[in-house]
Parts: sequence; structure tokens; C-alpha cells
Amino acid sequence: MVDPKKPLYKDLSFMTLMVLVVLSVVWIYVHGINFGIDFVGGTRIPMTLEHPVDQQTMDLLIDTIKKRVSSFGLVQVNVYARGNDEVVVELPFSDPDKITEVEKVISKPGKFKAVIDGRLALTDEDILQGSIRILTRRELRNIDSGAWGVSFYVTENGARHFTEVAKGNGNKPVYMFLDRPEDAILLIPMSDLKSNVENLSEEDILTIVNDALRLEGDNIQLYVLDNFDDYKDQLTPNDPGHTKAIVPEDASPEIKQFLKDKGFVVVEASHEDLKPRYTNSPGYQVVEGWPAIGLITSPRLSPDIATGAVKYSYSITGVEDGNTPTEKAQNALAKAQLIKSVLQGGALPVGVNIESKTTISAPLGQDFLRMSLIGGGIAVLVVALVVAIRYREWKIVLPVLFESACELIILIAIIGSFTIDLGAFAGIIAAVGTSVDDQIVITDELLKPKGTKSQKIKRAFSIVTLTRTVAIVSMLPLLFSGITEVMGFATSTLIGALLGLLVSRRAFAAIIVRVID
Repeated sequence: MVDPKKPLYKDLSFMTLMVLVVLSVVWIYVHGINFGIDFVGGTRIPMTLEHPVDQQTMDLLIDTIKKRVSSFGLVQVNVYARGNDEVVVELPFSDPDKITEVEKVISKPGKFKAVIDGRLALTDEDILQGSIRILTRRELRNIDSGAWGVSFYVTENGARHFTEVAKGNGNKPVYMFLDRPEDAILLIPMSDLKSNVENLSEEDILTIVNDALRLEGDNIQLYVLDNFDDYKDQLTPNDPGHTKAIVPEDASPEIKQFLKDKGFVVVEASHEDLKPRYTNSPGYQVVEGWPAIGLITSPRLSPDIATGAVKYSYSITGVEDGNTPTEKAQNALAKAQLIKSVLQGGALPVGVNIESKTTISAPLGQDFLRMSLIGGGIAVLVVALVVAIRYREWKIVLPVLFESACELIILIAIIGSFTIDLGAFAGIIAAVGTSVDDQIVITDELLKPKGTKSQKIKRAFSIVTLTRTVAIVSMLPLLFSGITEVMGFATSTLIGALLGLLVSRRAFAAIIVRVID
């Protein structure tokens, strides 16, 4: 395990530790450290609910939002209720682009639907959330840099229902929606319907788009806005005060007011969202994307699946636009991450509306951060004092401090790449503390009179391996609990235990075995 006769610079564990320290210092210098709300403040996003809810529904809503932002890659996000009709989300940053992405993740109802020939084939309730993942470039088999994909498995009931609906519908489109409007009508100018297609008559276009709007029991009725006066008096909401009328954001105030007076809830959409995106495959003209109605893709149903064979694995794929291949790839990754996060978090139990954002300051700001760092420094000094009193030799104390400092730098670089909040900071200090425990075990074993150095190191590492394994196993339930308040602590502790077990304890052994005669 450790060869004391070999020069230290030829020891693999020691050199690995040094390389990690250098890389960590460079990373921190180039990218900095991402501190949480406790230290640097951030952005507060209030969201009002469509209607007041009971405590159980509020708890479910908060838990769903936490899971979404967690799967989106954010470690420290505060989510809490304010009364029974408002939820507040606090983010540890103020970057407008990041905030916009998070708003998309937390505000979507998250209801997935797959429709075949006007019948509901799959819903979000059929998806096994733990199976959702983003497809790799190789799995996509699409050379377009804007290609993306998300795969998932479904339940037994979901698979059988899909098979039933799909049977006999080979080569027909599977319309996949995320948050398809319920109880809604769509008023759109013909120019938007025709903008992304060529060589099709208006009659053919209407046939194609109406097929995408069909759903048994909840068709979205399409009205061409150009001749609004011809049919406006016939418009009647199914449920006054709840039926939605989706219109262009620049529609005339008179039209919007007319619809409101009729009892519709007017929902404004941009022309970009109102324009359907069509396939350009010969003989397969369908709408493959339509943001205004939540249509994200419409793959052709394979005849093999339509024979009645039960299938449990499915995927959602598509292609994003962009001015360059790099921009396409970035947009594709963002789209896949959004869909994965929304599906993995689950559907919101109640609709939400995002209100005006505000900037928030840290509870104690830079003073809080400075005192935390001072506290960590004092802890290291106390450890050094205790070790010095125990062994009374600086040649033993210095390697302990050196290894602890190296581990501290590496952990700060790794955790700081995500977010260092109070929990994560506590985990880092705890990891450094357990590091000293292991170093004392190794040192004590080497100081025992019986046995060779190799035997002593072997005994020491049997103890260290057991304690680190217990630490790793004990942190796993917290890491996968979905409780964001403790995930920072669990992550720091887990990474610290793995770092110590695989690298730093071995590097310390390589040093100390050469120090102790």
C-alpha cells in the first residue's frame, strides 16, 4: 500500500492529492465560489395560487417545487408558504437568464399528455419519476446539434393503456404535450398558421392543425381571427369564468374585452408561440411543435408498437433552433433539462402565477460569511493544538494540518461549483474534522511498537475504510430525501468521505510513514 523507500514525489496518492489541490485553486481563481442566500443574498420570486389551498395541498406544492429545482441542478433554494394562497421561492443568484429558466421550471403545471388519434394514451401519472433522464448524443442518432431527448419508463397500467390506444394506429402521430390547455379555445390569424409551411392550401393547413387539437372530451376549438365578426356571437364558454380563450398579445382591445364580457378567461400569447411548426417529411405532414398549446413533439408511431405489444420505455425527442451549432446545442440542452425537471418534480396540485421579483440581501451578508470562515479557521487551529498536545512533535502536527488544508481547498472548489450554504459549510467542517480523526488513527497505529510499517498501515486503513463507509451509507438517505435544506450538508459530508477514502488518507499515510521512525 505505502512504500516508505520510494521518494514522496513518486507516490501516486500524494501526487494525486497535489494535482487535485492545484486544479482546485485554479478552478476557484477562474470561476470563483457560489455562495448561498445566507451569505450573499439573491432573488425572491413570489407566486400566487389560483385559489387558497389547505395545508396538505400547500405542503405537496412546496415539495414539488423543491424537487423540480433540485433536479434542475440548484442546491440551495428556499421555498416557503405565505398564508394559504402564496408561495415564495428564493434563489441564491440574480442573473436574469438563470432566473428566467427557473421561472419556467417552477411555474409550469407539469401535466404531460400523449395523444393518439384524439385519444389520451399516456399522462404524467403513468411515468416512473426515478427513470427520467436526458438522452445522450449517441442515443439520439441525430446529427443535428439542436437535437434533444428525454427518456422514461411507465407503470404497468400506463404501458397497457398506451398499447390499447396505439393498436392499429401505426404511422400516425403521437402528440406529446406538456401543459396542454384544458377547456380552451384558440383564436389565431391565418398568417400565423401559414408562416412555417409552404405548398399547402389553407384547407390542408386547417385539417393538419385541427388534428393536433383533437382530444376526446377536451378538443381545443380553433377559430381563425381574420373573420372574427362572422362567428363572434356564437362563442360561448363551457364554464364561464374558467374557459380560456388564447389570443395574440397584440389582438385589439375590443376583441379581448368582448371575450371577457362573454365569460372567457383571456390568455395572451406571442405570435412566435402561436405559430405551429410542421414536419417537412414527404407524406407525413403534421404539427410537430406548437408552444401555444404545449405541444413539444409528435413522433410517428412505429407500426411495430401498434401491433399490440406492451412497451415500458418511451422517449420525447425534438430539435431546437439557433443561429449557430453551439447555440442550437445550448437551446437543446436547456429544453431537455426543462422537460426533465418538470416531469421529475411532478405536476403542481394547483396553478400558480409569478409576481414581480425582488432582490434580497443576506441575513448577515459579508459579516456572516467572514464569521463563518473565522469559525472554520479557529476549528482548524484548535485541532492543531490538540494534536500538538497529544504528540508533542511538530513533525507530526504539520502533516495533519497540511492534509486538512488540502482537503479543505478541494471541498470548497467542488461544493463551491454548485452552492455553499450554511448546511454545506457545516458539512465541509465536519468532513475536515473526520479527516483529523482518521489521521490520528493512522498515526497511532504507526506509533505502536509491534508489527512492520506495512502491517500497521494495513490495520489503520481497515479502521478508516470502515468508518468512512459508515459515513457514506449514513448520508445516502439524506442525499436522496429530496429535503433541500439538508442536501448541502449530506453532499459535503459524502464527497469529503469519498475524497478521504480514495485519496487524502493514502496521501497522509505516504507522508507520515516517512516522518515516523
